[in-house]
Amino acid sequence: MSYRPQAVRKKEIPKERGGTRTLGIPSTEDKIVQKGISSILTAVFDPSFIDSSYGFREKMGCHDALKQVHQEITSSA
Repeated sequence: MSYRPQAVRKKEIPKERGGTRTLGIPSTEDKIVQKGISSILTAVFDPSFIDSSYGFREKMGCHDALKQVHQEITSSA
């Protein structure tokens, strides 16, 4: 009753200025397991975060944080 992830497929992607970078592609099964674990952890921990926590939260990103900062600065002036 344990899960063992499959090996990640590696693909070389050419860069604009020459050279390549490696892109790791997980299997579909691994993506499903990762999403499931993410959903469980989000349901457990997300309610305990304060509203101004934007890092690594679903539907919240750096652009949302910048909009909030802009709103706070302009409303206090």
